[in-house]
Amino acid sequence: DDIISANTAAGYRPPHGLATDGGAADIAAVIGAALDDGRGHVQAYATYRRQRAVLQSSRDYSFCGLGANDAPIGAAGRFNCAGSFTTTPTLLYAPAVGVFSAGPDRTLLNGYTLFNFNPYNYYQRPDERYTAGAFADYEIAPGFKPYLEAMFMDDTSDALIAPSGLFFGNVNTLNCDNALLGPEQRAALCQPANIVGQIVDPVTGNTVDVAQVFVARRNVEGGGRNNNLEHTAYRLVAGMRGDVLKGVSYDASYQYGRTLRQDTNTGDFSTTRLLRSIDAVDNPNTPEFDPTCRSVLTGVDPNCVPYDIFTQGGVTAAALNYVQVVALQRGTVEEAVAHADMTFVGADYGLKSPWAENGLGFNIGAEYRKEQSDFVPDLLYQTDDLAGGGGAIPPVSGQFDVREFFAETQIPIVEHNFIDLLQVSAGYRFSNYKVDTNSFNTSTYKFAAEFAPIRDIRFRASYNRAVRAPNIVELFFPQGVGLAGTADPCAGAAPVATQAQCALTGVSAAQYGKVIKNPANQYNGLAGGNPNLAPEKADSFTAGVILQPRFIPGLALTADYFDIKVKNVIGTEAYGSVIAACFAGDAAECALIHRDRFGSLFATSDGFITLLTRNFPGVGLSTKGWDFSGTYSRRLGGLGTLNASFVGTLQGKTNTLGGTGTGHFSPDSTPNNKFRSKTRIGFTLPNGIGLSGQWRYFSAVTQSDPTVTQPANLKINAQSYFDLAMTARVTNKFSLRVGANNILDRSPPVVGGETLIPTFGNGNTYPQVYDSLGRYMFAGVTMDF
Repeated sequence: DDIISANTAAGYRPPHGLATDGGAADIAAVIGAALDDGRGHVQAYATYRRQRAVLQSSRDYSFCGLGANDAPIGAAGRFNCAGSFTTTPTLLYAPAVGVFSAGPDRTLLNGYTLFNFNPYNYYQRPDERYTAGAFADYEIAPGFKPYLEAMFMDDTSDALIAPSGLFFGNVNTLNCDNALLGPEQRAALCQPANIVGQIVDPVTGNTVDVAQVFVARRNVEGGGRNNNLEHTAYRLVAGMRGDVLKGVSYDASYQYGRTLRQDTNTGDFSTTRLLRSIDAVDNPNTPEFDPTCRSVLTGVDPNCVPYDIFTQGGVTAAALNYVQVVALQRGTVEEAVAHADMTFVGADYGLKSPWAENGLGFNIGAEYRKEQSDFVPDLLYQTDDLAGGGGAIPPVSGQFDVREFFAETQIPIVEHNFIDLLQVSAGYRFSNYKVDTNSFNTSTYKFAAEFAPIRDIRFRASYNRAVRAPNIVELFFPQGVGLAGTADPCAGAAPVATQAQCALTGVSAAQYGKVIKNPANQYNGLAGGNPNLAPEKADSFTAGVILQPRFIPGLALTADYFDIKVKNVIGTEAYGSVIAACFAGDAAECALIHRDRFGSLFATSDGFITLLTRNFPGVGLSTKGWDFSGTYSRRLGGLGTLNASFVGTLQGKTNTLGGTGTGHFSPDSTPNNKFRSKTRIGFTLPNGIGLSGQWRYFSAVTQSDPTVTQPANLKINAQSYFDLAMTARVTNKFSLRVGANNILDRSPPVVGGETLIPTFGNGNTYPQVYDSLGRYMFAGVTMDF
């Protein structure tokens, strides 16, 4: 109700009634056969999946972008509908005059209405995917068993976002001879206090005043921007395995994979064409009043059509056809892997403990892997000519290769003797990486042990030194400006930060108190890859116990403790962390903040915070906690079988790059719940019909960012979802399943834009964590032949 009132108060009519959308269809088939009396095998599969879209306009809690206010928790009206400066009717901001909107008949209206961009955005993107594959093997002799694998995938999806247009900063001056301006508009905008320069008209030779005017307008006539994303992947594997001697086997293979990415962006505007189409003058070559692009008269662009946004209803189809463009990105990633390993079973040679049934096992091998990527955007992206593109995106390519040697052993010491089990294992891997002109070596190793004094209880523990080298995307992803933060403490008439603090971030004394604040709570960051990354290292320790008491048949319980620490972390610094560190006097962090000529971090693509992927040698990630699971199955005579299961994680202390620890959330992360669990109880009747119910639980989280102070953004309460399912085995070859997740149709928890950015959330909530679409019903059938 609180959210619906926010929509209504803002003049938006939220959706009502029942929505049945987002349907998905999955079809899969597998076929296989044995050949030559079982010496060979062939298997093939094919799948098809189609998922339909869900727009944020279809849910009352996502119909508008929410901004939280200072109303206390529990009070009505804690949210306001936020929006964007880039709106319609056209917004005209002249610093020396004020903010206006273009009215009918080329008049001026005081103020403006924020644009509600949420209804255009997807909660769930439409998606269509095909996969196919085949596997084959044949035994020529025990030592020669060739095998082949082939896989294919094609996935196409649309990413729809709100319409493009003239974004704040695309156009910041108007020539006062502009023929599209009405007398009232020209008089207000071109008064002496607002003139910032002059030009000489190349057509007439007259001197023309230039006014400081920021123009912003949403392309509601052309509709939303659409990114058609297609990924096509191929993978081929050819190998040979076999037994060389008794207890000695090998496996050697070569693998090649290629993934193609095709990104076609429609509905955006060319900034170059916008500037030309806005700059219209009365054609001196025609007797009647004839607004014509200045670029047509000069011969620079004879195709230009005036984009008349200074009166309502002035945009023509011809103008849209001129300013709208199709932008393309193409990329490929290729991987080649050569692998060989040999396994030795010591029991065949008497290499075993006198108290064990199985002998020493040993595996040794080598691998060579090469990956390369190539990303090519068209000139519209490369020259930052897309109005809604955020910034220039250059082409980038790169490659790396790695040579690895590894060994692993498993040593049973006691098996089913005076104790039930005592076993140890160890492994080591050496890797040599070459990334362009950079190279480095890594070593990883592990030690593990299992101990079962009796069959009913087993203890296990392991220590791992893991190394994660930067992947191809982290190394060579193109660098570009996009949305990254939710607040600028130096923006607005009454900034949150002091003048001295803001000066550290690049705000001049004259700009303080005059930096424009983004009503949509969206600020820029420069993100992208880094070919100079070094690997990160992790130390992990786990210890656990498995209980399967014989006096309670069907019961199995596990509890595992984990403690993981990562050093030299590869990641991107949180937007808010950069500002906080700068305020604390860190000059290096202040250097990452780049304000545009207006002091803004969003008005133009020149305003941003550098958030490139890098190593953080002085910062560590860490987490610790417990994983629990349990299953129980019991036959209740002729009534049927009772089944129960539980899986849960209790998170201990956690450190992250954004500082969002256990039990918290912030603008720099998704919720990090202290406890999550799934509990399922089911009952299967003798006739094969099974019923089950599941409870999914997420504990409450609180805000960790001290700059976020609105009560509605300070806490997300614990969430519970309940699911039901039924299965039926009609015959030995035919089974059915039906059910519903979130059977009570619980809405997701919502927060304001001050703490939620597109990187981590969507539609006023966190779909990665909570159910964002409501009740989800499903049905399926499986047939065996």
